[in-house]
Amino acid sequence: MDVRKPLAVALLVTLVLIQPVHGQAAHGGPPLPIGLGFNQSSVAPVSAGVPVYTVGDQLWFRSYTAGTVNVTVSPPESGSDQSSIVSSNILGNASEYLFTFSNTDAAGAWTLMASTSTQEATIQFYLVSGGAPAVLSGYDVGAGGLLSMNYTLASTSAYDVSACTAGSQSTATVYVPVPAALGGGTLLLTLDGTSVSVVPQGSMSPFTFWLGLSQNYAYQLNNSLTAVVSKSTQVAQTEPVQVLGGVSGSFSTALHDELPMRTGEFTLSANFEGSQGLSVHDTSVLVTGTGAWVWLQGCSEAANPLSTSVTVTASLQTAPSLWPRYVYMIYQQFGVELFSVAPVQVQPAAVEMVASQWGQPLTDSQIEVSGASQYAAGNGTVYLIGPQYPLQISVETPQTAPQLVEVMQPYSDTQVQVQGAQVVVNTLSDGTALSGVEVTLEDSNGTVATEASADGVAVFYVPPGNFTVLATFGGAVESSGLAMHGGTAAGQSLQVTLQFGGGDSTLTYLLLVALGIGILISGIAWATVYRRRRGQLAPKAL
Repeated sequence: MDVRKPLAVALLVTLVLIQPVHGQAAHGGPPLPIGLGFNQSSVAPVSAGVPVYTVGDQLWFRSYTAGTVNVTVSPPESGSDQSSIVSSNILGNASEYLFTFSNTDAAGAWTLMASTSTQEATIQFYLVSGGAPAVLSGYDVGAGGLLSMNYTLASTSAYDVSACTAGSQSTATVYVPVPAALGGGTLLLTLDGTSVSVVPQGSMSPFTFWLGLSQNYAYQLNNSLTAVVSKSTQVAQTEPVQVLGGVSGSFSTALHDELPMRTGEFTLSANFEGSQGLSVHDTSVLVTGTGAWVWLQGCSEAANPLSTSVTVTASLQTAPSLWPRYVYMIYQQFGVELFSVAPVQVQPAAVEMVASQWGQPLTDSQIEVSGASQYAAGNGTVYLIGPQYPLQISVETPQTAPQLVEVMQPYSDTQVQVQGAQVVVNTLSDGTALSGVEVTLEDSNGTVATEASADGVAVFYVPPGNFTVLATFGGAVESSGLAMHGGTAAGQSLQVTLQFGGGDSTLTYLLLVALGIGILISGIAWATVYRRRRGQLAPKAL
């Protein structure tokens, strides 16, 4: 998602409505030169840019003049009253801490006033906060159990919106590949408060490892009403650690903050320094403020950077613990990385129809369901969305009677046992197993299932009934009828062999060859007879 960052300046030109620096002198003198920052070392003259703050940030101040400066900081106006929350006298030419913004502080334009006996300056800066509500505007479950959800962020000033989902199984572990030059392998990284746990996996050469966390920090350009620039800033870093070769045990390394840790999306940079130099691997994590991070993988971005709507997808073919339970909406506002989290309101479940004698799901795409608000079926599994649970549905196939199933709760996989037979289709070419053949099982209602043969075999699990087996390879089609009647077929393994270039095809070829030879022999015989008769009828010489 780093591709979004270069858009910040252009987008913020139209989005940001921050007031410029107002400098004025008490007695007609020059304005008071001051600086603001996020910590002591980041304080810089406001002429280079006014910081845009968010929750958890510290407000630091400095005057570039001698003498004592009186400073007051006030939140956004409420009616005609504007009370200051900071009032302090600060020595000149010194950076001083003023305030830490919390989630109870009002977002909007704040005012800082600084004055001496001869000069003064008034600055308006912006405080933004995350947590804009994410509204589910639509959902759908498609073929193969692909769940799609449409979310809209309730914010008129948000942009570069993306969405990620997380299940009940933790996504707090980041998998970082070790460079091939160091032997490969993987490092598993987990944030635990103020330290990072590192678990090496695989055999690797010795190297020095450390990581850094960086995020975009925004500044209003004080010469413009509407311009904001974002600067990538390192927020925290671990101490370098020597990682030995071979399979090393896990270890922890302290994460030192260079700035107060914000929430939101960060770039995690894993640094590997070995005998062949330095290698860096970047990935994205979401810091939620709970002493942990969420690894951002497979996130969906809005189709338009200015849109606040996004569609996020997740597969229900995985274990229910991986199904989405939370959605993270990640976005920017006035150049600041923000996020909100909401529980997934869609309640998915799965019903798996199993051939009881084989313990395998039916390979049947003709499953019909009633009682679910939305569903999709494939390979013997019904992926459904229920309005409430427990949920009673009816499932059936063209070969089976309707069967009532009670799904007790969402995020569950319920099995239904049905009578079924195993159909093993062998695909051969001149007697040799032929792989990659498309094998289709059909009945009077259409296609039941399609499989590609592996090592010359395709296996189906179906209820008893009348079927046709079709196999296609290289433009050639072979077929065979298959009848399984009643419960006596259940539990049986039925073998079907389809030949390409062999079997019946070979016999036909031999018959054609024999026919051709017969025609040739007959032609020679008739020619011989014709010559003899012609010789007998010819006139004799006198």
